[in-house]
Amino acid sequence: MTIKVSILNTSSETQGCLSALIRSTPGLQLVPAVLTHLSPPVHHLGGIPHVIVVEPDQRDAMPYPLLTRIRAFSPNVRILVLDRLFSARSVQLAVTAGAHGVISI
Repeated sequence: MTIKVSILNTSSETQGCLSALIRSTPGLQLVPAVLTHLSPPVHHLGGIPHVIVVEPDQRDAMPYPLLTRIRAFSPNVRILVLDRLFSARSVQLAVTAGAHGVISI
């Protein structure tokens, strides 16, 4: 089985590293996902992802509305948050918003 992974809201450096890692790992496939603020996730080539990786923008505390929207429109998708702050509060907020896991980067 192939696990389809989408990467959202990441820095270009993180995007490049994660893309290379996913492409070089057997069983993982990188698929694009495009989100707009008014509609459910729109998935293009490759189909619906199994996992979405999200990195908070350093100007914002966390993309909580984004996580909540993903959970509402794609309840079966697993969400993994890459968090530079990794405080107890940021982890609690991410999980409350719908993340399945938080990794400190």
